[in-house]
Amino acid sequence: MTELQVAELVASAMADVLDIDPVMLRFDTPLIDVGVDSMVRIGFADCVEAKVRERWHVAIVVDDESLSRAITVGDLTDRVEVLLGAVPVEETP
Repeated sequence: MTELQVAELVASAMADVLDIDPVMLRFDTPLIDVGVDSMVRIGFADCVEAKVRERWHVAIVVDDESLSRAITVGDLTDRVEVLLGAVPVEETP
């Protein structure tokens, strides 16, 4: 999987949970600006886990700690990339 594929998956999962068009979610979009709260984060985790399992046949767990530290859509993408092994842990912010 590529970085772009992971970014698209993250935007798609967040858009599904928020019921918005994924093109509204840029890498630098602050999560608070699109209404992300603790309940949305839980829904996002469930959705992205299901999408990863469906698309790449890989089981990941998106933990609450990773989600709570994310400020932007890009932060979420970075966390999911690490979980998928797309980038080494030491390269994440």
